[in-house]
Amino acid sequence: MPQPVVLNTAIKPLPVVAPSQTWDGESHPVPPFEVSSGLCQFGIASAIGPRQRLEDSGFAIGLLGHGALGTPECVLLGLFDGVGGASSGDDASRIGARVCAPHLCAAVCERLGGSIQPGQACEAIRSAIRKASEAVRLHASLGPGREGAATTAVIAMKYEGWAAFGWVGDSRAYLARRGDIERLSTDHTAAERLYEQGRIDAADLPDHPEAHTLTQWVGGEGPPEVSLGTRSLSQNDTLVLLTDGVHGVLTDSMIAAIVANAVSAQEAADRLVSAALLHGTNDNATAACCRVAPAEEVAHADAPIPTTQPSQETRDGSPRNR
Repeated sequence: MPQPVVLNTAIKPLPVVAPSQTWDGESHPVPPFEVSSGLCQFGIASAIGPRQRLEDSGFAIGLLGHGALGTPECVLLGLFDGVGGASSGDDASRIGARVCAPHLCAAVCERLGGSIQPGQACEAIRSAIRKASEAVRLHASLGPGREGAATTAVIAMKYEGWAAFGWVGDSRAYLARRGDIERLSTDHTAAERLYEQGRIDAADLPDHPEAHTLTQWVGGEGPPEVSLGTRSLSQNDTLVLLTDGVHGVLTDSMIAAIVANAVSAQEAADRLVSAALLHGTNDNATAACCRVAPAEEVAHADAPIPTTQPSQETRDGSPRNR
């Protein structure tokens, strides 16, 4: 039985996670392009912003099953934001993308043409992020200038009528639906923890001194506690992944309006990044989107995947993502 085909993997202008036509150990480069078939669209965009270097990395990958050509059976999105102030943040984010992408593709390819369950997708995401954390930690141990290398991670897998997602840090996942927006992830930051404990109000979160102090990250001493979730999808829903260079300067209502008015997933990603630059982001800005077309609507109940809560212990030397 032939292996599924990788339709797209691209991030602009970052080093691209090497695409292959088949995941058979041989590399066959494919020019990046947006898939815009009758069933699915996805796209990704990035800008360096006012920073001197780009510390964001990621991937957008469509995997064909054994149905119609040009129709991805599964879409994988991933963003990684190298932690500002830590050494080798750009290396850490690239390692995260380059470890997670093939790990997830291999997990999906084993099951395409059969059935992938939401719980299995969540476990694949958790495993991929933890493998990436081991790789970043190894990189940090190899020599001077690499100490403290760390990155955030947010990954989404769209399959049939549902999506699974997981994250570590403060890169976010959203679901845009009929002009509204729902945040699917909760930031792993010290300020968010204070809010959950009732010690500060929601209005205090954006400007709190601990708003960018991470409580979980990829590349720490132990395996990160990956938060997970699933959502059922309906026609015209758009999954949106953003680094804090975008969501830090755009309100939820602005994100919702930009996505609703975009004619494609790629346009949505491009406009989100452009809007972040126009609104004065002080960071790299990266967005990835996947839009569900009407023919893909499937009645699925949200699977009860428990969310792993961040550790309540304070970590000394917690990296700051800014």
